[in-house]
Amino acid sequence: MLSCIVKVQDYRENIYIICSIMAHYNIRQCLKFLTIVGCNPGIQNSRLQLVLYVFSTSGSAVIILLAILLFFCSEDALTIEDIANIFSTIIAFVYVISKLTMMYTKKREVQDMLIKVDKSFWKIDDTVNPMERQTYLKITKETRQMFHLLVFLFMFWLFSTFGIYSTPMESYRPPWIPLTPLIAFENVFCVLLVITIITIDVLIMTIVILTTIQFKMVSAEVTKLFTDTSEMRYTQNTFNQKLKKLIDHHNFLLHFASLINQTFTVSMVVYVGNIVSLLCIYMYHLSIIMKKSEIPSTLQTGMNI
Repeated sequence: MLSCIVKVQDYRENIYIICSIMAHYNIRQCLKFLTIVGCNPGIQNSRLQLVLYVFSTSGSAVIILLAILLFFCSEDALTIEDIANIFSTIIAFVYVISKLTMMYTKKREVQDMLIKVDKSFWKIDDTVNPMERQTYLKITKETRQMFHLLVFLFMFWLFSTFGIYSTPMESYRPPWIPLTPLIAFENVFCVLLVITIITIDVLIMTIVILTTIQFKMVSAEVTKLFTDTSEMRYTQNTFNQKLKKLIDHHNFLLHFASLINQTFTVSMVVYVGNIVSLLCIYMYHLSIIMKKSEIPSTLQTGMNI
């Protein structure tokens, strides 16, 4: 029975290690993309970051304004589907502005969390066995390669299926603006929209996952300390030191979890409200599909959402 428990614990520890490696990789990639939109928490008091942040939020605000103008300046009568598309555009870019503002104003808090993750959280470098380290790195490398391949194939299918001579968002086109520059403008900010939403959501999710893994690892270490017969070789003093170390780390994680709640609570509320609103709009689109030929356009609407 004891050997079965040890095997289950070893399996769980392997899963924790692999998830931890991927999490640190995700953080590094997210910071690169956050630099593009001017919200990298590692770059404080930078004029270039301020310019990029203002550019991203201003462009998003312009698209929101164009979408609102479509209500008042459209020459054709708007259907319910048109109104749903306009609302999805407005909600998506309001969400982007809220995300950018949250990350820009919370740079110091997020940087503090990332420093604590880097200094106090367990990483692959802590493994003792070089063979195990190489095995874990190989698994994560193959996982990343498969993910990149799937993203490439999906983007290839997306751009080969849908035309590029129409605006990706429902918005008003002023008569004095040519169609081509407007398409280019909206495409640029649609890319920024995707970068912002995915990057910030993945960063928050990764920090939460890393914290969860740390709690599970502490729990596994405590269980191992009291159940593994090999631990009986420790003296009472050594046992107390190991137990104190685990308790201190657990207290640190409780404080870290509180810091996460204080930093991202407002963002999570906005996130839930945004998801509920857009899912309602998307469910409406799915409910009005009458022919198979309408499925690609509905999928495109889902991608916009």
